[in-house]
Amino acid sequence: MSAHPTGRWVKKIRGVLRYFGSWRDPKAARDKYLAIGPYLHRGESPPDGSGDPATLTAGELFAKFLDHKNQLIETADGPSGHTVAGYAAVCKLALKQLGKHKAAASLRPDDFGRLRRSFATQYGAHRLNNSITVVRSAFRWAHDNGVLAESPKFGTMFRKASRSSIRSARAKKAQRKFTASELRQAVDTASSPLKAMILLGINGGFESAQFGTLSLADVDLDAGVINLVRNKTKVTRVVTLWAETVAALVEALRHRPAPVTEKHKSLFFITRWGNPYWGTNVVREDGLAKRASRTDAIAQEFRKVLKKLKIIRAGVGFGSLRHTFRTVADECRDTNAICRVMGHVLRGLDDSYVTEIGVDRIRVVTDHVRQWYLTAK
Repeated sequence: MSAHPTGRWVKKIRGVLRYFGSWRDPKAARDKYLAIGPYLHRGESPPDGSGDPATLTAGELFAKFLDHKNQLIETADGPSGHTVAGYAAVCKLALKQLGKHKAAASLRPDDFGRLRRSFATQYGAHRLNNSITVVRSAFRWAHDNGVLAESPKFGTMFRKASRSSIRSARAKKAQRKFTASELRQAVDTASSPLKAMILLGINGGFESAQFGTLSLADVDLDAGVINLVRNKTKVTRVVTLWAETVAALVEALRHRPAPVTEKHKSLFFITRWGNPYWGTNVVREDGLAKRASRTDAIAQEFRKVLKKLKIIRAGVGFGSLRHTFRTVADECRDTNAICRVMGHVLRGLDDSYVTEIGVDRIRVVTDHVRQWYLTAK
């Protein structure tokens, strides 16, 4: 241990400063370290009563919260490593504003108001809201688990962006939608397997991330149906395929490269290097998710096609295919069938009572979008 300028004995454990008592009583600090140090080095929570919620720092609170989330990674209902790395990024930024060594119990509405202003200057409305949710969740978790004696008063300033401000920000951006003519040009220009991916984007609202997990077993080319579970919502998706999409998928499968590793052999789409087209890389330190990067070869290749066709608009990319599908499909006025295609949770009580949506209803939706794709300008 070493002496910290705040008048306490400190030791850095697993990347986090841990405090063990006042300078005035080095023996008590040493005894406390010997009692709880082994647990902290293993990334475990010390036995109840070993920590003092009154002197817990903001840095320690966020560290405990992230330790908890890291333990849930890859469990049945737990977050992904990429999600936890996102939590870590928010916590790191929050500590720059709140103060890593400031007692969590001493934080006041003014502190959280300054934090919100810091978030707002760096993020748009959507990310601002997500960041506020992460911070509130960390303090709520700490209070619910006895790590913090009392939940802080966040104040009225530490609030999410209003729906009207979100709509206003969205209105200022370019419309995230393609015309039918633009999509036909993109499909004609793209080579396999990107052509199949573009068609799946407008045929069934697929995004890049889905192509990183879509398996051979999910696709029934004979029946012309894709049936899979969306990772984000755990909702079953059913997509009836157009004849054009089936043909493009058959072509993609014919030229599918061999995967580099055994774990990727079940994937439908493989790059020429034998890897998935989409994936995340989580950087871990001492076993904890700290940072994450994303590999999206689809977005890169699609942008080349758009650039060649001179269809370049801010905010418009591969994800806009999903927006376009949803906008056109809405004309069918069968919201539940559209939700089943996109993997959205059904609204209200429908999620509890509607157990099955027929393929015929889903086909009406996808056929309507196909008609638009083939004939609209």
